[in-house]
Amino acid sequence: MAAGQLFFDGISRAALVVMGSDETSGRTPVFKAKSYARPGRRIDREAFQKQRLTDVLRVIGVGERAGSSEIALTLLAVELYRDGAVAQFHLVQHGVTGGPGDAFGLPRFEVQATDDRGTAYKERPYGGSGGGTDGGGVVWRMASAFAPAVPEGARELRLRVAEVVWSTLSGSEMVDSQRTAGPWEFRIRLVNP
Repeated sequence: MAAGQLFFDGISRAALVVMGSDETSGRTPVFKAKSYARPGRRIDREAFQKQRLTDVLRVIGVGERAGSSEIALTLLAVELYRDGAVAQFHLVQHGVTGGPGDAFGLPRFEVQATDDRGTAYKERPYGGSGGGTDGGGVVWRMASAFAPAVPEGARELRLRVAEVVWSTLSGSEMVDSQRTAGPWEFRIRLVNP
C-alpha cells in the first residue's frame, strides 16, 4: 500500500484484495441472514424515531425468574428514561451437554408492555449477547426498549413474553428451528410501598 493511502471503510486496499472483494462493495457476505421481522410484526419506527435513551431517571432492580425445565427467563432490571424504558433479560437454556448443535439456536422474543394507567407501549429489540457455558447451559442477555416513556403516576408496569423463537443456520440462511411456549409474565412496582 502506498504511503499516505487512505483506508476504505476501515479496511485497507490490501485486505480487500485478500478478501476477494472490491472497493465499491467493501465486503463479501459470509452468509445471508434472515430478517427477524415476522409476518404481522412490524417495529413502529415512528414511535422510536426520536428516542435516544440517554437521560436515565431510575433503574429498578427486579431479579424475578420464571421458567420451565427447558429454559429460565429472568427479568434483571427495568431502566426508566426520559423518553422510554428498557427491560434487561437473562435467558438460560438448561441441559446443553454437547456442542453448539445441542443448543436451540439464537433466541428472540417480543415483549408486550402495559401499565396500570392503560398505556400501550411499542417494543423493539435493544441488543443482546450470549453463548455456551461449561456448566451445561447456554446463557443469553437480551434487552427490549419501549416507547413512550412511562407516564408520571403509573404505579405498575406489566411485561409479558408469549414465546421464545429460536433460529439456527441452515445452509446460508437463518431459519426458525424451534419455539418454546410461555407465557412469562412480570409485574414491576414503579412506586415505593
